[in-house]
Amino acid sequence: VLGMRFSGVYRQGDTASDKQSQRDKVAAAALDYAGARGRVSVDLIHQIQDIDRVVRQFSIAPTLTDTPSAPDSSLNYPGYGRSRTEDNSAVVRGEYDLTDAATLYAGLGQRKHEMDAVAGNPILLNSAGHFASSPAWQVFKVKSTSAEAGLDLRFRTGAVGHRLALGATRVEQDSDIYFLFAGLAPERSSNIHDPIYSPTPDTSPFSANTVDYNDTTLTSFAVADTLSFLDDRVLVTLGARHQRVEAQAYDFVSGAPSGPAYDEHEVTPVAGVVVKPWHNVSLYASDYDAPRSLRSKRAGSTSRTH
Repeated sequence: VLGMRFSGVYRQGDTASDKQSQRDKVAAAALDYAGARGRVSVDLIHQIQDIDRVVRQFSIAPTLTDTPSAPDSSLNYPGYGRSRTEDNSAVVRGEYDLTDAATLYAGLGQRKHEMDAVAGNPILLNSAGHFASSPAWQVFKVKSTSAEAGLDLRFRTGAVGHRLALGATRVEQDSDIYFLFAGLAPERSSNIHDPIYSPTPDTSPFSANTVDYNDTTLTSFAVADTLSFLDDRVLVTLGARHQRVEAQAYDFVSGAPSGPAYDEHEVTPVAGVVVKPWHNVSLYASDYDAPRSLRSKRAGSTSRTH
């Protein structure tokens, strides 16, 4: 059996913010195949969003002594700017029944994200509502790759049923960044009650040479067995998971490592129970220990989930 689907979205128009417009494009395609023992699915997604005159958050200058009166909520600050975000994703997944009681599965996915924006964070200067902002250009790129593989087994040992799951996952994410603070355009002045709308600075004379920003790799191996008793009215799950976290941060200006790399791994247990006193009622409880390397060090915090 073969199935195909496609969906698309296009919308464009003004937003609730003054002089701001937005355009969205989305296209998604999916392909599914189901055979006697195997199943395969492919999903593709493409998204683009363009915003003209992006709204930015305010910060407070030390010179501010009193809060100004609230402005009209529809006004736009800082009154210039643009942003474009683009996402492209692809996911492939397959399953194959080795026997009626054993299923092998695997999946692979990739996502590429890019943001290109010119904006300036306004700084509120006084109680009259005057603010200043410096236009800046930022390009941010993220590439993510994920993979999984595993085996599901179903068998019995005497009166006890088993559903044994073996799985492995890996996620790699690389982030690059580019900032242009000085030299793009002079500082601009305006007022929250009567904003000055100005043209967005042109970035064509400059080159966006991105540098490393953050690299992260997550690796996991897991095993769990769900035991069933009394005609599946009592289910007990016991398992363990080995997790490894690798990360490296970089200086966003030079691209040089900003500190030592992080590399920690740990094995953590998991347990759960489900009791079905009636066919339409289930009582359950579970216990999971978070890895020590991810636990909060604040006083009174807990690292266990029930």
